[in-house]
Amino acid sequence: MKYTKPILGLLGIVVLVSTLLFVFIFENTISSTKEDLEEAAAVVLTELPERLMIPSIGVDAPVQFVGLSTSSVGQMDVPDNFTDVAWYKYGPRPGMVGSSVIAGHLNGKYVEEAVFYDLSQVKIDDEVFIIDATGAVLIFKVVDVRTYPHDAPTEEVFISDDGKVRLNLITCAGDWLRGEELYDLRTVVFTELVSSADDGYLNQ
Repeated sequence: MKYTKPILGLLGIVVLVSTLLFVFIFENTISSTKEDLEEAAAVVLTELPERLMIPSIGVDAPVQFVGLSTSSVGQMDVPDNFTDVAWYKYGPRPGMVGSSVIAGHLNGKYVEEAVFYDLSQVKIDDEVFIIDATGAVLIFKVVDVRTYPHDAPTEEVFISDDGKVRLNLITCAGDWLRGEELYDLRTVVFTELVSSADDGYLNQ
């Protein structure tokens, strides 16, 4: 299978400008209810995310931090290898109100199955874990799995205004477009925060 560098950016407008995204998130946070904010503050990671785990598909991956791609204007960058995932650092930190976004590769030129090869196989209510350097764990559950054309708008992936704590996972899907050097679809897994724990929870 061919290597595809852009994973999410080709959905369309990831963000117009990083600053605009920060402003939007800030405004949405202000408009959230007091209860939403208090709950989110109680579980937000004290350190940056370090690992992502999806037990149902065997994912246990280090988390890189990425911004906008330097080669594709207005598009989210991607992990620099096929075993890590990448958190969009200009969006909310996992555990904050809003939509945190993590991307991972489907495959590569010499890698038949990359970290998110089986992402489309997750089911509703599957658990997703984010762990930070202190061992704090955020527990999310899958609420939806959708497929988008690669050039679809991305507002509902990167932006939410319902006061919920979300984590959205993205990878490529569909057919390889030789002329454009990319896949024609994107798989997006939407999750919502359930609770928090320490790393002992994962060893039970």
